[in-house]
Amino acid sequence: MKNRTGPSGLLSVGMLAALTLGALGCLPELNDPDRGPLTQTFAVSDYFAPSGFMGDGQYEGFMSMDVNQNCKPRPAGAQGSCYHFRYYMDPTSGFYWGGVYWVFPSNSWGSRPGYAFAPENFKQVRFYAAVETPSINTTKGGGTAYFNGIAGNINGNGFYGTMCTVDQQRAGVTNCEHEDGVKAENNYAIGTDITADLKPYHIVPSDIITGQDPAELIGGFAWSMDFPSDSCTCSNPSLSVLECMPPMGMLNCPTPVDVYLDDIVWDTNPPAAAGTP
Repeated sequence: MKNRTGPSGLLSVGMLAALTLGALGCLPELNDPDRGPLTQTFAVSDYFAPSGFMGDGQYEGFMSMDVNQNCKPRPAGAQGSCYHFRYYMDPTSGFYWGGVYWVFPSNSWGSRPGYAFAPENFKQVRFYAAVETPSINTTKGGGTAYFNGIAGNINGNGFYGTMCTVDQQRAGVTNCEHEDGVKAENNYAIGTDITADLKPYHIVPSDIITGQDPAELIGGFAWSMDFPSDSCTCSNPSLSVLECMPPMGMLNCPTPVDVYLDDIVWDTNPPAAAGTP
């Protein structure tokens, strides 16, 4: 896994719970009590809601989402919804990254059961993505800025404790710690591996968690990325971007990142060919 300043490869609820969950724009109500199982190819947007805004995205005004509008031209035969996210870096948060999780139930990080699914049936999570960034495409101090595609990886175990709320008990929920049945992530260097052109990518969900009966899927998909903070300037002209810290100065990052995603699908067919993104 490549080094980067964004979130770690295996996202745990202990990290994510510190982030306020947001939902910008109109979202479907995806809390259907019919929990599957998911066994055949499906579009993520049919079952999972993009309700987990992370990093800088947790703060109002720093990330917006368009669903089925302001997208790139859609690929032929695209399934599910297309998305456009506009991401401004919050210079006061100290995160320097942002992202969004598609989860079931909405706003869940493992406190409630996900969808039952058959992980052995699925050979890839495929998606189209494009990223338009300000120049320079590097992080504060010159590190490479990465875009991360994530499948599963949510783990509520050890965070919520075994005690359920009264409402959950009344609903028949007895286990309030849940974990995704798979963990997988791919990292793409912004500006080279992933560009402003909408292209296909895939993740192979090969790290299957054993001992689950049934296996659960809470996090259907997620993206996260380092903001190219070297493109920012410092309010104090005598300081470099690397030196720019309160109270001596404040980063100014007026140009946003635009993230485009389409055709996000869990597929029972393997990737078309070895060596594709």
